[in-house]
Amino acid sequence: MRSRKVIPICGRGTRSKPYPTVSSLKAERIQFTLSALPGWTLGPPRQRVECFFRLAAEGDTDRFVPFVLSTCRDEGSVVEMSVRENLVVVRLGGAGGVTAADLAAAQALSESRWAHAVGAVTM
Repeated sequence: MRSRKVIPICGRGTRSKPYPTVSSLKAERIQFTLSALPGWTLGPPRQRVECFFRLAAEGDTDRFVPFVLSTCRDEGSVVEMSVRENLVVVRLGGAGGVTAADLAAAQALSESRWAHAVGAVTM
């Protein structure tokens, strides 16, 4: 009988199964998904996806940034943002590559009311 690796959980004893690993997706799947998400591109160094959101008013930025953080947290995606006045650059993914969670977050952001404003998503 093989022994299972036991992983400690902070404050809750142990866990008999290892945590699932998040794996990066193949380039073909990423490109296929991005083709349905206007404004999203595979960013350098091809380990993340990114989109530029130009918001109508400065006050929108104050509401959009927490929305992005919340959406990415809900989807399990790692996000990096750059903000300059009403321009927000959202980058999803990282050193491990683009994951299904990153693409799910990109889709959720693309379906938001901010992305549907005229001229909001720029390339």
